[in-house]
Amino acid sequence: MVFPLTNLPVLCSLSDDNILETIRPTHSIGQIGQKRKISLYKSDKCLIEDKYNDESSQLFFGWENKTYNQERLEQKIRTMHSIVQKRKITLYKSDECLIKDKFNAEFSQPFFVWENKTYSQEISKLLNGEEVTIYADITKNEHIDKNAIKFNEIGIKFRFKPEDKAEQNILDNELNNFKLSMCHLGDSYYKYNDKFYIIRNTKYNIICGFKKDSDGESFPRNEIYTKIKNGELMLSPYTMWKIKLELYNDDANFSKLKKYEKVVDLELVGLGKYIQNSNDLSRKVENYYNEYKIDLP
Repeated sequence: MVFPLTNLPVLCSLSDDNILETIRPTHSIGQIGQKRKISLYKSDKCLIEDKYNDESSQLFFGWENKTYNQERLEQKIRTMHSIVQKRKITLYKSDECLIKDKFNAEFSQPFFVWENKTYSQEISKLLNGEEVTIYADITKNEHIDKNAIKFNEIGIKFRFKPEDKAEQNILDNELNNFKLSMCHLGDSYYKYNDKFYIIRNTKYNIICGFKKDSDGESFPRNEIYTKIKNGELMLSPYTMWKIKLELYNDDANFSKLKKYEKVVDLELVGLGKYIQNSNDLSRKVENYYNEYKIDLP
C-alpha cells in the first residue's frame, strides 16, 4: 500500500516498508527531518482555518523540536496520513472561501510582474542565457483581495507591453525550444487578514519546458514539478527565485531572443489557490506561524 504523503517529508510517497527508513529519527538527521516535515505541513495547510481541529493541531504543531523513537514517530505519521486523507473527502466551511484560479494575464492576473522599466537588466540576462536571482515581493502584488496564495503549477511568461499578438506568438514559438529552471529558495511569504507571515523551508529546483502538449502538460519536466503539480499545495510564489533559461533542442538559440530584451515584461504565472476576503478571516494564526513585520509605505 502506498501512502500518498505529498506533504511529507520531501514531496515523496511513502510505503509501509520504507516509511521508517525515510523518516528515521536518529540524532541530528532525525531532528532535521522532523522540522522539514512540519515546515512542509505548515506550508501546505497554511492559514486554512477550520481544517485545523484540535487533533491535527496537536499532531502537526509544537513537536518539531522533539525526538521520538521509531514506533512513536511511525504512529504519528500514520495518524497524519489518516487526517490528510479524511480532509480530502470532507467538506469544510472554509471550502467556500478557498478558490482555485489561473494566475496569468488572461485570467486573474499573474502572481507577480517584473516590469521592464525596473528589471530590464534581469530580463536581458535571462534572454541571454544567464541565471538571475529575483524577488517576488508579496507587498507589491496585484491580488489585494486574495489571502494565503499558494501554487501547484509555476512558470514565467515574457509578455509584450504594449500588447503585440503577432510578435508575442513569434517569441512564444522561439521559447518552445528552451526549458526553464526555477529554484524556489525556501522562504515562503503569505498575506492573511492584512498581516504577513513567513514559513521557512528548503529550496526546490523546478524544471519544465515552455512547450506544452495537447493536454496542457509541459515537457520536459522534473519530478519536483510533477509532484508539486499533482499533489497538495505547499509553496508560496512570493519568495526569492533563481531563474535560468536552458537549451532544449537544436533549434534553441539565445541570439534569437536578444532582440526582445527591451520590449517585454517578465510575469510569474501558474495555477494556484487562495482564500478570498470574507468575514471569516478571524483565525488567530500567530500561534502557528511567525508574523513577518513589514513597514508598508
